[in-house]
Amino acid sequence: MFKAQELHSIYLIICVRAVVYIVSLILSGKKNNLIKYKNISIGYWTGVISIPIASLFVIIMFLNIANVTEHKQILFVVSVLIMINLVSFQLYNYTLTMLQEKNKKIILQKQNSSYLQQLRIIQADNAKMSLIRHDIKNHLFALKSLYEKGDIDSFKEYFNCILSNIDMEEKLCNSGNIIVDSMINYKLKGVANTDISVDVCIPEKLDISDMDITVILGNLLDNALRAIKEVNEHGEESMLHLNLNYTKGRLILRIENSYLNVNLVQGNFLTTKKDKKGHGLGLESVKEVVSKYDGVLQINCDKGVFIVEAVLYCR
Repeated sequence: MFKAQELHSIYLIICVRAVVYIVSLILSGKKNNLIKYKNISIGYWTGVISIPIASLFVIIMFLNIANVTEHKQILFVVSVLIMINLVSFQLYNYTLTMLQEKNKKIILQKQNSSYLQQLRIIQADNAKMSLIRHDIKNHLFALKSLYEKGDIDSFKEYFNCILSNIDMEEKLCNSGNIIVDSMINYKLKGVANTDISVDVCIPEKLDISDMDITVILGNLLDNALRAIKEVNEHGEESMLHLNLNYTKGRLILRIENSYLNVNLVQGNFLTTKKDKKGHGLGLESVKEVVSKYDGVLQINCDKGVFIVEAVLYCR
């Protein structure tokens, strides 16, 4: 460092420096960042790369023109350049982290918006059913009149007309909590070839926001139904058991469902979809809501049964 340097190839030094940096990425486990975020803008890359390259040329020029007796100055400049590079690498990782959080929030916002719209549709359907129930008294009086007059044909016709306008499908969940009932009945409506059991015992109003309840039930039921669909497509028997209970200020949820394959990496369950973009965040969204209520989330899979258990402390 304290000798006048004779550099025959600046490009060789640059290549060596680049190789060292790549090796450091591999050793530090940061190499996956390069793969995950291919859509990083050119501006970010330019800022990250320009600082090390510029500092490299500065140090080469300085070591060539520096007086060999100015040791303190050389050490000072080299130290400053090292600090600049360390800061640039930290900014690099910080930038990737911020992009990750930004992308995750955008996806979650879109997901939550879709669930909210879905919830509004469900509530509108329930409002229509409430109107039908409100008018049922008048219909009963009309039927009574026709029966008393002995007009059996008109009685049957009127009765069949009422049945045709009422959805006679049995509801799986009737807890009294419109959000929970609507979500469960909507999601499980029309699920065939599956052993379904629902046990819900909760008050009509929970100290948990409607959005949070929708996110938890929506994501977990979507995952369960997706797994059941794969099982049914292979001609095997499937099941889905849902338990939701409220006791002593705690909301306890347990969902069991059949599955064929899960993608478990370092203790984390990842999406098994071929198109992974925008997917795989369902459980992350659930974890975020559970954490918001100081709760606990446990996920297990054994012998073809996927089990999700969550405990939320109502405020």
